Amino acid sequence: MLKQLTVQNFIIVNHLNIDFEKGLTTITGESGAGKSILLGALNPILGQRSSADMVRPGASHANITAEFEFGDMHQSRKILEDAGISLDEQTGCLIRRTISADGGSKAFINETPVTLRFLQETTGTLINICDQNENQNLTETSSQMAFLDNYAGAADTATSTRELYKDWQQMLKRVDELEQTNQRETDRKELLNYQLNELRSLSLLENEFEQVETEHRRLSNSKELIDSTENVLQVISRLEELRQSNAKIAGINDSSPHLDSAKENLSSALSLIDDAERDLKKYQDQVVVDPDHLDQLESRLSAILTTAKKHRIEPGEVHSHTQRLEDSLDSIKDLEIELTQLRKSSEELEQKFLEESKKLSKRRRQYSDQFCEDVGAHMSALGISNGSLSISFKEHVSIHGIETAEFKVQTNPKFEPASLKKVASGGEQTRIFLSIQIVAAKTTQLPSLILDEADVGVGGTTADTIGRLLLDLGANTQVICITHAPQVAAIGQNHMRVVKEDSEATIESLDYDMRIEELARMLAGSGITEKTRDYANTLLKEASRK
Repeated sequence: MLKQLTVQNFIIVNHLNIDFEKGLTTITGESGAGKSILLGALNPILGQRSSADMVRPGASHANITAEFEFGDMHQSRKILEDAGISLDEQTGCLIRRTISADGGSKAFINETPVTLRFLQETTGTLINICDQNENQNLTETSSQMAFLDNYAGAADTATSTRELYKDWQQMLKRVDELEQTNQRETDRKELLNYQLNELRSLSLLENEFEQVETEHRRLSNSKELIDSTENVLQVISRLEELRQSNAKIAGINDSSPHLDSAKENLSSALSLIDDAERDLKKYQDQVVVDPDHLDQLESRLSAILTTAKKHRIEPGEVHSHTQRLEDSLDSIKDLEIELTQLRKSSEELEQKFLEESKKLSKRRRQYSDQFCEDVGAHMSALGISNGSLSISFKEHVSIHGIETAEFKVQTNPKFEPASLKKVASGGEQTRIFLSIQIVAAKTTQLPSLILDEADVGVGGTTADTIGRLLLDLGANTQVICITHAPQVAAIGQNHMRVVKEDSEATIESLDYDMRIEELARMLAGSGITEKTRDYANTLLKEASRK
């Protein structure tokens, strides 16, 4: 439940601190006093967007703080714990919203910064505001189905159905995107296969081009190489005279250093020539003139060069290019495999969604008659004696399951049931919407329910009935009702009055005597008499006996 609301520098509020109690609290005040300030201050707490005009003129920022007590609201506690938000020994949490004069805002739960989306998720389990906007929301099929699902105890099933539908649709979107990609890749796949067939037929090994090119060059020059080495060997063979002369010089016995140096150099030179001769003879043996093999090499080179030119690459890149194309083709095959898997996953999600939707549909239809009966009973109690509610189901696959459920109202037996959107405006519409809200609130177990002028357009006995219904609802749910009806205000277990002085709104809790004065004002306006006070006192006494 909502325990306390603190408002600073918000529109026409300088500082406001409101303590709330359990049961039914009624809030009254003269027109224009600022009763809507409560709703206006709570909307930012509930995660609604803020604006600069929410800040009191002259102030740098507005602060709104709401303290909630969880009680048995394990869902709220779980949401916070899952988000890693610390909880103290208290049973609730503090929600704070700061709005800057430039329109910016920050949100906190137990002083932990949170997003507006998370704030909406959390407060959605704590409080619900029913005003004219909410009544308009009630005309939407999605809202109507939510009421029915809560009544049927199928809120969890409805949630899982929504999540499965979202997952399924996301999967379908992914499948569609992948199918489009795969379609584009199909044409590329054909081209890759054509190119690879040609490249594969070449059967080129890694570094083969360089090896073939080197061997071709050697064979092409084999005769020239043999002739050159032969000429060198012939020259070497003619050095016998030099060898003989060196032997003679070696026999000269002279200690001249010049002679010793000459002997050593000649001996080394002849030794090196001998080594070169041996190496040249070995090389000469390796060089073979093979015209057939040369033809084979030329044919291989030609095939490589032709393929490289066709594919607009360097000859040395043919092998790596082939590998790249192979990798590209493999990626397309992987894409096809992924697409197959995604299609299977999509079908599985669809099946799970349909199974959960069927469970939800069964639950809805099982409780729809009782829901309509309960709403009809409240409509009758609120003066719509011939009123009834029915629910029209239509097959339609959506986030809500495999069907839509639309509320239809009949206020006159002469007319066919009509959509809530077509219900006449005014008091009758308010009473119908209130009947639905009361029935729904009893089953949702929402800690707090705020009603903004739920009694608009009604009075007398009907207003009294509304008050009694809200009092009954307040036994399990905190109900805060902004009202213009003295009959409703009198029934409230707690009564607050909004006062506007010097363009500033304040709120105060009323004791018994103050309640008499406020009820008298509501009954007679400015012309309060003792008779009016007596009637106000009677209202309070009668309300205390209810």
